[in-house]
Amino acid sequence: MATTMLMTEPDGQSPFSRLYRFKKLISFQAVVLSLCLPALCLPAQAEDLLLQGPGCRAVFDSVSGTLRELKSDQWAVAFKAPGGRLLVEDFPGGPAKALMTASCGLSDQRVRVAYSGSDLVCTLEWRIENRMLRANGHLQNQKGGDRAVVLTYELPWAQEGLRFSPSLNSLTATSGPPTSGSVYPLAAICGTNAAAALAIPPTAPNMFKMVGSHGGLALRLYLGFSPDARRSPNAASFSFLAYGCDPVWGFRDALRRYYAAFPEYYTHHGRGDGLWRFNTSQPQNFEHYKYDETFAQGDLNPTIQRDHAAGVMTFPYMIVGQREIKHLAALPTDYDEAMAAYDRWPSAGTNAAQATKESVAAGDDAYLKEEVSSSALKDEAGRHVIAIRKTPWGGNSVTFVMNPNPYLMEDKPGARSTGAQALARIREWLARYPAVDGIYIDSLGSAWGGKLDARRDHFPYTRYPLTFDSAGRLAIHNVIGHYEFLEKLRAELHSQNRLLFANGVYLYTAKQPEYADVRETSRFFLAALLDAAGSESGVRPSMQRWEFFRACMGPKPYLLLNYHWTNPVLVEAYLNQALCYDVFAVNSNLSGDYANDPQGYARDRKLFDWFVPLARTLSKAGWQPVTHATSTTPDLRFERYGAGKELLFTLYNPGPARECVLRIDKRPLAVSAAAHVEQISGPGLAGVEQDAVSITARTKLAANRTAVISIR
Repeated sequence: MATTMLMTEPDGQSPFSRLYRFKKLISFQAVVLSLCLPALCLPAQAEDLLLQGPGCRAVFDSVSGTLRELKSDQWAVAFKAPGGRLLVEDFPGGPAKALMTASCGLSDQRVRVAYSGSDLVCTLEWRIENRMLRANGHLQNQKGGDRAVVLTYELPWAQEGLRFSPSLNSLTATSGPPTSGSVYPLAAICGTNAAAALAIPPTAPNMFKMVGSHGGLALRLYLGFSPDARRSPNAASFSFLAYGCDPVWGFRDALRRYYAAFPEYYTHHGRGDGLWRFNTSQPQNFEHYKYDETFAQGDLNPTIQRDHAAGVMTFPYMIVGQREIKHLAALPTDYDEAMAAYDRWPSAGTNAAQATKESVAAGDDAYLKEEVSSSALKDEAGRHVIAIRKTPWGGNSVTFVMNPNPYLMEDKPGARSTGAQALARIREWLARYPAVDGIYIDSLGSAWGGKLDARRDHFPYTRYPLTFDSAGRLAIHNVIGHYEFLEKLRAELHSQNRLLFANGVYLYTAKQPEYADVRETSRFFLAALLDAAGSESGVRPSMQRWEFFRACMGPKPYLLLNYHWTNPVLVEAYLNQALCYDVFAVNSNLSGDYANDPQGYARDRKLFDWFVPLARTLSKAGWQPVTHATSTTPDLRFERYGAGKELLFTLYNPGPARECVLRIDKRPLAVSAAAHVEQISGPGLAGVEQDAVSITARTKLAANRTAVISIR
């Protein structure tokens, strides 16, 4: 199971309080480290291969090609023999076997290693890029036919007191059985004096698991091989990163470095922020909004003009993960009845009188049957992947899950794939409405994106590796189909100075393994492609979801919809949690009219007048994963925003009313000796103590409340 929870020790202390004690220990051990580093980073021996670039140094064994030493900035790690290994196992049930080195060499500041074994041939090319060590790999299956393989790269590091860090607030001792994370494609293993991280770049999406144990850190890739994969027949290409990071901050520092390495994916679009307008009448606080999700039905110009007059951006609605037949006379009871209803469905599609947002996005479903023929997912038995459901908008419906890869059937004259049709429709909208700010894509979450596509005639068109199910049967994970669609759409929108906004970006746990043996997953790779992301998680996201909302986007905006606003206590807690993580949360309609209900916006007016300006201030400052702060208050959640003259800290109290304590290190934040400390939201500071190295702020917070502290 992936460990994304806030872990506690037997004494009940949180990682934050352990971190406080750990940092005091680090200050002493830094002296010892300064004496040890010269020995650790001796000049590479004649038999070693050395890669060196700005901020990064790596030493490889010249015979085996294994990684012996890695240094990123001041963080240096030496790995025990045999260093970084590649292991493979056939899934399910095959034993893990190490691939043997066939050749190894250094040229043009690249270390190239060739491996073989288990009827596989693998090449790894290492280079230094963006202060990290990057490996580009290619694994070839020599058996022919289908094959499901787990490829593991491991960094063996035996050291007492190692901690595995796979998420923002997870520091798990590795003294027990191995633990894993499959939500974030990066993780750190933290020792006393240094930490090492492994990560998958946002440009190389893959099905993965990060594993931490007393023996070190490992990355597992779930790769499917098929002769039908035209771009890589019987092969898979992959990339991963290895780099050092701060052992005090673990995942947080690894994430900071990840953002810095890929600024084109983790930079705020710079057009301001606000709430998400969807399914609500004209709000009375339109000045608080920034993103209007609208339907491309009728004339959009009045909507665009109204939005722009208020400083709001307009995003026409598109959905690509499903196509559905709607308004059926009766709800089918099983697959056969659903397919019989589909056979009877008129080829003319959905008329305007019965239109839904989905049918508008699909061109009134005029080509629905052709899209199902080309793009609908099928399972291993050849049956369509469908959902039989009754919805408020479509009534009795059968929904077909679609692979939106825009390259599907591109070599078949006259074929109409969902991805290509959606792109063509979007281009028409943008030509008709040149003032549109961008496009909104719905439903990237578990319902459609979390399915496997076993259609063999789809394999030739995928540009990323195949994967496999829990029985080892090959498939395309539909998150990859969505990635391929968003990747192409993003490039077109950005070339026109437009934005990409999407819904359904969250983490979740599937009831059964979604691929191989993995149940916990997320939309981290898709978030990298987005300028703004959101979900409809309501008033009760778990703390792990709040963390993910922020971490998947970095400094980019995240928006949230809530339809369950009748309980004012839950709404107030919801907005306080959202403020801690700078999520632009709003209430919207489901069964009532929030904007005009006396127990809707009128009740919450003061709450939003408080919340939105603060959220905008935090967004403008920019979230920073490494807080350089600690707390002795159990389970207190806190985040830092800003890296310049003014720093902002949010503190959320999930426990009972109490005094909450935050200690901030001045030196790494370049805070002056006599900094001005002010609580700009909350009941006011109960006390401030500062000296040359730290500030300790105390504030009394009620349960489920957030304070914001400014330091200048």
